[in-house]
Amino acid sequence: MSQRQITLRDIWQILWKRKFWLVLPIILVTVVAFGGSYLLPTIYESATKVVISNQKFISPALERMLPDEAGVLPEPRARQYWLAATRSEITSSGYINDMIEDLKLALPAEVEQAAAKMREKFPENDFAVMSRSLQIEDLKKYISVDLIGENQVVITCRSENPQSSARMATALAEIYRERKLAGQVLAGDEGQSLTDEQLAIAKKEFEDIEKQLSDFKTTYLNRQLQTGISSDANLSTVESEVDATRLEMREASDRVKFLKTRLADAGIDLSAAVTNSRELTRHKNSALSATTQIADFMPRYLWKDGKIQSLLIKTSDALDSLRMLSNSTAKQMNQGAAVSAQGDLGEYIYLTHQLEFLSGKERVLAEAISEIKGLIAGQPYYDQMVKRLEDKLAEKRKTYQTWQDEADKLKIRRATTEAEAETKYTILEPAAIPLEPASPNRVKIALMGLALGIVLGGCAVVIAEVVDHSIKRIEDIEELLGLEVVGTIPNIMQASQPKGAKVA
Repeated sequence: MSQRQITLRDIWQILWKRKFWLVLPIILVTVVAFGGSYLLPTIYESATKVVISNQKFISPALERMLPDEAGVLPEPRARQYWLAATRSEITSSGYINDMIEDLKLALPAEVEQAAAKMREKFPENDFAVMSRSLQIEDLKKYISVDLIGENQVVITCRSENPQSSARMATALAEIYRERKLAGQVLAGDEGQSLTDEQLAIAKKEFEDIEKQLSDFKTTYLNRQLQTGISSDANLSTVESEVDATRLEMREASDRVKFLKTRLADAGIDLSAAVTNSRELTRHKNSALSATTQIADFMPRYLWKDGKIQSLLIKTSDALDSLRMLSNSTAKQMNQGAAVSAQGDLGEYIYLTHQLEFLSGKERVLAEAISEIKGLIAGQPYYDQMVKRLEDKLAEKRKTYQTWQDEADKLKIRRATTEAEAETKYTILEPAAIPLEPASPNRVKIALMGLALGIVLGGCAVVIAEVVDHSIKRIEDIEELLGLEVVGTIPNIMQASQPKGAKVA
């Protein structure tokens, strides 16, 4: 027995037979969907467009003279990243908080209730802070940011009130524009502030060297008048003092090496022996300061002068104090050691600091010798010092001029930036009050209900056919009885049967 294929006629007959199961879900679902749309909250949507231009108000020649500036608009490959950053910026808590403050938005009742519940869980938190945070998070759901083309930012706000949606979009666009302008101006101000600071430093250094050169010339002339036999008489004295200092340094260095070996044999740790206490350093610096003053006085005063002798006594007293303090420090550091070892350690500490003093003394006396020789030699020393100071002055003048030029460039850049900023971020299309709600879209909802009704009706027809086991075709009789049907009588009329009635 061959299987019978289902034709379009069969399908149509089934659909016509089951039309009630097909039409009823379509009508019910469509009506319910369309009617239910009136139960949904009405949402209005308003959008505004901000155009970011890159207009230049300066000539190309002048622009090449100014510091380089990165392009404002994103490159094509970074468009998505820039859009994500812009979206995150506009929907950030700072922007939305400013919008709430500008528009004086009231706290919704449901947000206030949620904040009250949170306060019950976290009573230590501030209610105003929690409610504002929840309000910001609630508003974020109604704000979206998109990019049209390469430089148009579209800010869309949704609200149940059409006026509120337009006000929110306008406020966010203004906040975005103001912050961007303020950021550009602030960046220019920071660069200008840094340049002005460096310019002030360079100017001060230039003026200091200029004053130093002038003071040197004046001082040199005064010394030339005051310098008599003092310089000649003191030159040999200072040279002799330098030689004695060098000899004393060698002896002290040899003694330090000897004491170092001796103390190591005695088992004393020298890593902690050399101490830089404030008192030891103060006495050493006091002796060195007095020696420096002596070197300054040598070109003008004889060695036997009272001022120099007073400074020599001050130097000697400082060294004596340094020796006594070194001995007491050694005793405190090694109280259990032998007296001889303590004495060696005290001498070691003293000589270590004395070597530093002698090194500084040699340096300042050598400078004094150079100055005395210059005074004696006259013009060569003067010319050398003047040239050195003039070279230094020229270097500082060049640095000062460089920073001055940089400051002028930044002033031009700041002026042009302020002018460009006014037109760089422009609100191309202000937010308008929407006349029609954006949602719910009742036509769309009705069409979706119609589609769902068709699907459900089709499923109902299929289920009805599956559960219906009545005989509908000749093939069903042949399959049930196992006999071949040789003929059919479509309709048998009886005398008592009304016209048009069918026999079961």
